Amino acid sequence: MSSTFGMSARLSAVLATLCLALAATVTFPQASTTPAAAAPVAAAPVKKLRVASFNVYCDYCIGGAPNERPWSVRRGTVVSQIKSQMPDVLSLQEANAAPLRENYSPKNPVQYEDLLKRLNATGVKYALTNMHRNDCVNSTTGWKCVYKYRGASKGTRIAYNTKTVSMVNQGALKLAKTTGGDDRYAAWATLRQRSTGKRFFFVDPHLSPHSNAKFYALRTKQTQQLIALIKAKNPGKLPTIVAGDLNSTKWARPANKPYDLLIESGLRDPLGAVYRTNKVSTKATSEKRIRAYLHNYNGFNRKAPALADHKSPGSYTDYILTTKMRVLEWETVAKLDAKGNFVGVIPSDHNMIRADVVLP
Repeated sequence: MSSTFGMSARLSAVLATLCLALAATVTFPQASTTPAAAAPVAAAPVKKLRVASFNVYCDYCIGGAPNERPWSVRRGTVVSQIKSQMPDVLSLQEANAAPLRENYSPKNPVQYEDLLKRLNATGVKYALTNMHRNDCVNSTTGWKCVYKYRGASKGTRIAYNTKTVSMVNQGALKLAKTTGGDDRYAAWATLRQRSTGKRFFFVDPHLSPHSNAKFYALRTKQTQQLIALIKAKNPGKLPTIVAGDLNSTKWARPANKPYDLLIESGLRDPLGAVYRTNKVSTKATSEKRIRAYLHNYNGFNRKAPALADHKSPGSYTDYILTTKMRVLEWETVAKLDAKGNFVGVIPSDHNMIRADVVLP
C-alpha cells in the first residue's frame, strides 16, 4: 500500500508540474485596447462639367438637301436633343439674330430667343450670356444702326444652365472678314461652376467657311485674333474651353491651320485628331468616346456620314478644345437606327458634340 501511495503521489506531483509549465507558456486572449481600423473612406464623387457645341443651322439657310427641313420643323428636335444632354454650358452657332422668317414680323423672336424660350418651356432654366441682338443704341434691330458696343455676336451665342453655372462677365469679338463677307464672331464668358466654386473661361468661335487660299488666310487671321482674345480677357489663366465651329478639318489643305494654332497656344484635343489620317494621337485626353467615328458635318444625309472603323475619330469642323484638365467622356450626339440612319427629323447639318470635363 505504501508503495502504491508513493507512486500516486509522485505522479500527481509530475502532473501538477506539467500544468504549471503549460500555464506559463500558453497566452489566453485579452480584451483589446487597440481601436479597430477605420473603414476606408469612399472617394469624393467627381464634380464634372458638361460642355457642348451645336451649330443649329440658321433659320434663313436654304441648302435644298432632300432631308433638310425649316427651323419651324427642326426646332423641336433641336430642343429635345439639347435637353437629352443637359449641358452646363452650350455654345451655339448660326442661331440667327434676325426675326424668324416664319410669319415674318420685326416683333417676332429671333432664332436664339425662340430656342431659349422653347428649351426653358421644358422645365430647365437656361440663360444666354448676352441677349443683345446688335451692337446698336437700339440693339433690337440693325436697321439705321447707331453703333454702340453691346457684346452682341449675331448667331454665335453661349447658353448656360443657371442651376449649375453662374456668369461672372462676358463679351464678344467681331472677327476679321473679307470685303463684302458676312460678320463672324467669337463670344466669350468667364463662368463659375456652382458645385465647386471654380471659375473657368469659355469661348465660342465661328470662323469663316470656304476652302480657297483667301479664306485659308482669313481663318488664320481670325484664329490669331481668337488667341489674342483669350490672353486679353483671361489674364489670370483660368482653365479654358474653346467650343465652336472652326470651319476647318484634319483633311484641310495646306493645313488645319486654326486647329494647329490653337494647339500650339496650349489647348488640347480630347479626340486626338491626326492630320490627314484616321489615327488617334497619343495626346488624346478623352477617357471614353461615344460615336466619335461619326463625321461632325452630316449635310442632312439620312445615312449619317461616318468611318467604317469605329475606333477612329471622324472628320470635324466643330471642336471642343481645353487647357490641361481631365476629360471623362466625349459624345457626338445623334439618334441613329441599327443601320446608322438618322431617326426622325434631322436637327441640323452639324451633329452636336459634347464633353464631360473636370475643372482643375
